[in-house]
Amino acid sequence: MEEARSRNPDRPANAGRARGGWTPGRIVSLVAGGVLALGALGLIVGGGLLLGTATSNGGWLDLGHATYETDSYAVVTEPADWGTQTYVLDNVDKVRIRVTPQDATAPVFVGMAPQGDVEGYLSDVRYVTAHGEPGYQVSYTQHDGHEPTAPPAGAVPWTVQSTGTGTQTLEFDAQEQRGDQVLVVMNADGSPAMSGSAESAATQPSLVWIAVGLLAGGIAMGVVAALLIIAPIRRARGRA
Repeated sequence: MEEARSRNPDRPANAGRARGGWTPGRIVSLVAGGVLALGALGLIVGGGLLLGTATSNGGWLDLGHATYETDSYAVVTEPADWGTQTYVLDNVDKVRIRVTPQDATAPVFVGMAPQGDVEGYLSDVRYVTAHGEPGYQVSYTQHDGHEPTAPPAGAVPWTVQSTGTGTQTLEFDAQEQRGDQVLVVMNADGSPAMSGSAESAATQPSLVWIAVGLLAGGIAMGVVAALLIIAPIRRARGRA
């Protein structure tokens, strides 16, 4: 019996335990966990911001705003195909355009139509084309001409239009407005000189699901990061 007990006199008492301290594998696990934690934080913050954007203001997403001022007869935007407009990986659904004239008592006309139809109506009319610039600024291209031969409301087969005093709103399904179309702002009676502001917004239903996906991915990544960080710390401290 005594001989069996002294057979391995030099064997450490904790030889069967896991090796303590910071081994290379534990260091790699800790670093990987830290990197994943940063990625998880980015996904959660991004998903939260996106979710807040998608659910605020009734789901309307700001596309931009600008002011306009001209002594000509019309302000015309650059052509746009609303059916292909995207916002964060997907096409927009509904679009809302609001135009507010500086003079709230003067009737204003706002309409949208195919570019060719508008060019035909304004072929001999003095008007400006508005170009969006950084910082919501606007530059203009002047087109020389005369006064229009008729008020705008019945002059073009507008796809959507609004006339009246104060703020005028156009709201439409983006997929129903395919092809190059332009927005036109004029005084309702076709007279020259106007000023005011315009803003556009859109809805994008899938934005909520994109945000939820980012949040879920961030949480899952955070759990993995926590395991990679906590496990080596516990082993290094508790089994040294």
